[in-house]
Amino acid sequence: MANQLDTQLCAALARAAEHRLGNFNVQNLANTAWAFATASQSAAQLFAALVRAAEWRLGNFNTQELANIAWASATAGQSDAQLFAVLARVAEWRQGNFNAQALANIAWAFAIACQSHTLLFTALARAAERRVGEFNAQYLSNTAWAFAAVGQPDAQLFAAFARAVEWCVGDFDI
Repeated sequence: MANQLDTQLCAALARAAEHRLGNFNVQNLANTAWAFATASQSAAQLFAALVRAAEWRLGNFNTQELANIAWASATAGQSDAQLFAVLARVAEWRQGNFNAQALANIAWAFAIACQSHTLLFTALARAAERRVGEFNAQYLSNTAWAFAAVGQPDAQLFAAFARAVEWCVGDFDI
């Protein structure tokens, strides 16, 4: 009964959100996508509308919002190629502003969505190298996996990660 109510509630929320997306700011768009993905509610029609609304405003997204919309889209199985192409361009431009978590989440999202953008992954690699000291075990493993999964191994980044693993080897669950 609870699952049925959750599904009905999420469907009603999705319909209501769809009708109001024009009034959403970029944080509202990213948070809505994040909330539905976190609740394991793919809401395909809502995500399609969110993607259309977000694509026009991605230049206004901060790095956290970019990472959230990418993560949410990938998590919900909504790997819209056009959205990820625009996300890639904006993320390339802003990669210097990403913290370790955002770098890991962006790389992971693109890998999950099977979106291999060479220029983006090159930019992410250089940014990750500069911030390697901020990466915890989870960010290191997720980012390394993402680069490998999309066929973008970066020897320079992986060497930096290897050195970082030595510092935090006790944090890995082996």
